[in-house]
Amino acid sequence: MKYPDMIEYITFLFSLLDEFLMTQENVSKRGRPETYPDASLIVFFAVMALKGITAMRAQQDYLFYHPLWLERCRLPRCPSHVTLGRRSGLFSFQYF
Repeated sequence: MKYPDMIEYITFLFSLLDEFLMTQENVSKRGRPETYPDASLIVFFAVMALKGITAMRAQQDYLFYHPLWLERCRLPRCPSHVTLGRRSGLFSFQYF
Protein backbone atom coordinates (compact mmCIF):
# COMPACT_ATOMS: atom_id res chain seq x y z
CA MET A 1 0.00 0.00 0.00
CA LYS A 2 1.42 3.36 -1.04
CA TYR A 3 1.11 6.20 1.43
CA PRO A 4 0.79 9.80 0.24
CA ASP A 5 3.90 11.93 0.50
CA MET A 6 4.20 15.57 1.55
CA ILE A 7 3.74 16.92 -1.99
CA GLU A 8 0.40 15.12 -2.33
CA TYR A 9 -0.72 16.53 1.03
CA ILE A 10 0.25 20.04 -0.08
CA THR A 11 -1.60 19.65 -3.39
CA PHE A 12 -4.66 18.41 -1.49
CA LEU A 13 -4.54 21.36 0.94
CA PHE A 14 -4.26 23.86 -1.91
CA SER A 15 -7.19 22.27 -3.74
CA LEU A 16 -9.35 22.54 -0.60
CA LEU A 17 -8.28 26.14 -0.02
CA ASP A 18 -8.94 27.07 -3.66
CA GLU A 19 -12.46 25.63 -3.41
CA PHE A 20 -13.05 27.53 -0.17
CA LEU A 21 -11.73 30.82 -1.57
CA MET A 22 -14.01 30.52 -4.63
CA THR A 23 -17.04 30.57 -2.30
CA GLN A 24 -15.91 33.74 -0.50
CA GLU A 25 -16.89 37.25 -1.49
CA ASN A 26 -14.27 39.53 -3.02
CA VAL A 27 -13.93 42.43 -0.62
CA SER A 28 -11.63 45.30 -1.49
CA LYS A 29 -9.05 45.95 1.20
CA ARG A 30 -7.36 49.22 1.99
CA GLY A 31 -3.61 49.67 2.04
CA ARG A 32 -0.78 47.88 0.34
CA PRO A 33 -1.62 44.57 -1.37
CA GLU A 34 -0.39 41.48 0.43
CA THR A 35 2.81 39.95 -0.94
CA TYR A 36 2.05 36.46 0.35
CA PRO A 37 -1.39 34.91 -0.32
CA ASP A 38 -3.33 33.64 2.69
CA ALA A 39 -3.66 30.17 1.13
CA SER A 40 0.12 29.86 0.77
CA LEU A 41 0.72 30.88 4.36
CA ILE A 42 -1.96 28.54 5.72
CA VAL A 43 -0.36 25.61 3.89
CA PHE A 44 3.10 26.73 5.03
CA PHE A 45 2.02 26.97 8.69
CA ALA A 46 0.36 23.54 8.46
CA VAL A 47 3.56 22.01 7.07
CA MET A 48 5.66 23.70 9.76
CA ALA A 49 3.31 22.43 12.46
CA LEU A 50 3.65 18.89 11.08
CA LYS A 51 7.43 19.27 11.11
CA GLY A 52 7.33 20.62 14.68
CA ILE A 53 8.86 23.99 13.77
CA THR A 54 6.84 26.61 15.62
CA ALA A 55 9.29 29.50 16.15
CA MET A 56 8.99 32.19 13.49
CA ARG A 57 12.75 32.69 13.14
CA ALA A 58 13.21 28.95 12.75
CA GLN A 59 10.51 28.90 10.07
CA GLN A 60 12.23 31.74 8.22
CA ASP A 61 15.59 29.95 8.46
CA TYR A 62 14.01 26.73 7.20
CA LEU A 63 12.64 28.52 4.13
CA PHE A 64 15.95 30.30 3.55
CA TYR A 65 17.94 27.05 3.57
CA HIS A 66 15.28 24.97 1.77
CA PRO A 67 14.16 27.08 -1.24
CA LEU A 68 12.25 24.11 -2.68
CA TRP A 69 9.64 24.68 0.03
CA LEU A 70 9.12 28.22 -1.23
CA GLU A 71 8.10 26.74 -4.55
CA ARG A 72 5.97 24.01 -2.98
CA CYS A 73 4.07 26.48 -0.80
CA ARG A 74 3.70 28.94 -3.71
CA LEU A 75 5.55 31.72 -1.92
CA PRO A 76 7.22 34.30 -4.19
CA ARG A 77 10.16 34.79 -1.79
CA CYS A 78 11.18 34.07 1.78
CA PRO A 79 9.04 36.08 4.23
CA SER A 80 10.66 37.65 7.27
CA HIS A 81 10.02 36.30 10.75
CA VAL A 82 8.12 39.53 11.52
CA THR A 83 5.76 38.91 8.61
CA LEU A 84 5.28 35.28 9.64
CA GLY A 85 4.48 36.30 13.21
CA ARG A 86 2.06 39.02 12.16
CA ARG A 87 0.25 36.87 9.61
CA SER A 88 0.07 33.81 11.88
CA GLY A 89 -1.86 35.92 14.38
CA LEU A 90 -4.55 36.55 11.76
CA PHE A 91 -5.42 32.87 11.44
CA SER A 92 -7.37 31.19 14.21
CA PHE A 93 -5.29 28.12 14.93
CA GLN A 94 -2.88 27.08 17.63
CA TYR A 95 0.22 24.96 17.65
CA PHE A 96 0.07 21.98 19.95
